[in-house]
Amino acid sequence: MPDPLNYAFSAIRFFYGFAGVIVFALGIRVLLHDSRSPFNRWFFIVTFAVGWWMLFAVPAFSALTGAVSFFWHKISWIGVIFIAPSAYAFTLSLFEIPRAQLKIFFSYVLFAPFLVFLFDDSLVSGVREFPWAFHPQAGPIEPIFLVFFFAYMLLVLWHHFAALRDPTLSILRRSQIRLLTLAICVAYVASFDFLTNFNIHYYPIGFLPLLLWTAILAYAILEYQLFHVTLAVAAPTIIDTMPAYLFVLNTDGNIIITNASTASILGLTLGDVLGVSIARFLPDVAHLIFAARNLPREQTILLRNRESFLRCSGRREIPVSLSATIIRDPHGI
Repeated sequence: MPDPLNYAFSAIRFFYGFAGVIVFALGIRVLLHDSRSPFNRWFFIVTFAVGWWMLFAVPAFSALTGAVSFFWHKISWIGVIFIAPSAYAFTLSLFEIPRAQLKIFFSYVLFAPFLVFLFDDSLVSGVREFPWAFHPQAGPIEPIFLVFFFAYMLLVLWHHFAALRDPTLSILRRSQIRLLTLAICVAYVASFDFLTNFNIHYYPIGFLPLLLWTAILAYAILEYQLFHVTLAVAAPTIIDTMPAYLFVLNTDGNIIITNASTASILGLTLGDVLGVSIARFLPDVAHLIFAARNLPREQTILLRNRESFLRCSGRREIPVSLSATIIRDPHGI
């Protein structure tokens, strides 16, 4: 099988090889980033299954004879068999679904027997030559495999949509889940590669959507510590749910952050409050902006428990007790 005379270069070989190396590298990078994280480990397992399929598809698509191509396609299908249960396990871990370990174990038990059918030619029965390469052909068991495959991949998508229906999600987390949902929808385009297994002429581009999917997941995990409770994730929820009235100002005295309680007492929407000068709502403390600019760097308390009034819509005025703190960056600015 390794005789170089049995193989020839082709564009499809390059695409799958390049994508497979990138997918493997992303999985290793994420695992090394935090090997203790369950969904980092499951992400690596997903990329291992996808990368296995892509890399062993390289010699399968490069083979000059059907026998050589068939051998490598069966090896590559080991990865295909475990893509769905691995993606399902990653999703359960990501969303912290109850009884996840039992469900993951059951999914692998369900898919593992297809390894036996793979090597007795019941899953992949042979290959057929297309203008660009040899492709595996479906055996009698493959339609059954595809039922399980798509059932689990639909479960993955269902869990994403179920997470989006959670009314307690912060804006940041909702945006993250939307990105992941879009990514998994892109990944489904790879399923069209199965068409060639049923003698349908379709140039296989499954490497591309799966590469995009894994790249988006890796970016979310590495850059945003996906679903870890960090300040960036927790702060919006804390601000939105705190009962106290809150204004965060920039150096010009304009409001850049507020919360629902404040907007409600003012009789306005959050959009109506943001960007407005604090002088509109707290006219007797507007001068503190100038004072804050001239305070020593080590001083952060501007005032504490000062009696004032909050000017609301309809010319209502509500007595309040004010406290103000200066927020500086690491350089003291």
